[in-house]
Amino acid sequence: MSQQTPTTEFDTFDEQSLAQQPQQQSNNAKKWDKVLNVLLAVVLVVLVVTVVVKAFFVTNVVVSGDSMYPTYTSGKVVKVDRTANQNTVQRGDIVVFYLNNPGWLRKHFDFFPKGDDAQSQYRLLIKRVVAIQGDQLWVEQVGDKYKVMVKTADGNVVGELYPMPDEPTENETLLPESAFYISSHTLKRLENYTKDTPYTVPQGYFFAMGDNRDQSHDSRYQDMGDIPYTNLFGEVM
Repeated sequence: MSQQTPTTEFDTFDEQSLAQQPQQQSNNAKKWDKVLNVLLAVVLVVLVVTVVVKAFFVTNVVVSGDSMYPTYTSGKVVKVDRTANQNTVQRGDIVVFYLNNPGWLRKHFDFFPKGDDAQSQYRLLIKRVVAIQGDQLWVEQVGDKYKVMVKTADGNVVGELYPMPDEPTENETLLPESAFYISSHTLKRLENYTKDTPYTVPQGYFFAMGDNRDQSHDSRYQDMGDIPYTNLFGEVM
């Protein structure tokens, strides 16, 4: 008679555990795979949504330089409405635009654009829209300074009255008009235009200047001139 090796309860438990371990490890690996896949999907969706929002709806821009002082100082972060266009931009709006037409791809997907004080031909500038297409503008002397006057397409003559920055609309006060007077040496292209012989902004363009008039390089200068709407990056919100 052959002898059988006695089997204890302890031995039986170990054999079952060893048999179950590979299956448990496989199940755990599948669970972690599912978790990682979900996390990757979430990250991908967030990235896609972020890119779409920044490219076509709203993004942040850092003000570089002092051409918009006192409205904005260098380093100020402003929100920009990317949906702004030729039909929505009005005189008095503060806009961000490219010095040169960057093309559709760069315009929407350049997430590290160069600022106002950079040397890139595609750098971004932030200025105020003083006149839109079809407007007429000229300068009038006030003491030893000059103020810009604008005649709209419907015949209204308007000066430069803009709200103080960062004030609630319902409580806003206006910056003094004298804050936007221009010294004679910075009149540049506007120098010879008067009420009787005004300058007319051509169709498809707007005339922009920095609020810090004597320290701003803008549409008054021949090498910049009127800004085509195709160069528009967005409107400051």
